[in-house]
Amino acid sequence: GLAEAWRANPFNIFSFMALTSCWLTLLDLFASSIFELLPSENDGGYAGILSSRSTWRASLHVMTVCFLSLRFLGFLRGTGIKMATFILMMQDICANIQVFLVVLMLILLMFACMYHILLTGSDIDDDEWRLFGTSLWKVWGFSLGEVDDSAIPTVQAYY
Repeated sequence: GLAEAWRANPFNIFSFMALTSCWLTLLDLFASSIFELLPSENDGGYAGILSSRSTWRASLHVMTVCFLSLRFLGFLRGTGIKMATFILMMQDICANIQVFLVVLMLILLMFACMYHILLTGSDIDDDEWRLFGTSLWKVWGFSLGEVDDSAIPTVQAYY
């Protein structure tokens, strides 16, 4: 019925998530303005609460911008037949590469885990491999072709 057709369109889900994340952002801004009115930490207030939520707040803002951008693509889809064709083509491509993305993430996780285990106990001064999260980002950078050239010794060319 109607509910199934609504769920089948991903732009309706993007609209719902954009609305939800916007409301959460507004609630967070409202709560932070209330906490700023409370006494400071020296007066026995709540100043420490805002600093502990900064990572959560940044993630919420990024999620809000992401869903609003996807919602904007849904709006562009209704502007013309050529734009609708292009956006539906991109939607179809994203649906077709889901299996590839799952396999790619498994391979990246495997290599990050191997490097993390291999280099954690070594004498390398590089702290990037000590934490698994940074190991995963380092392997992701390697897969994109990002190589740190400063670690590779170079020889001066003489002409």
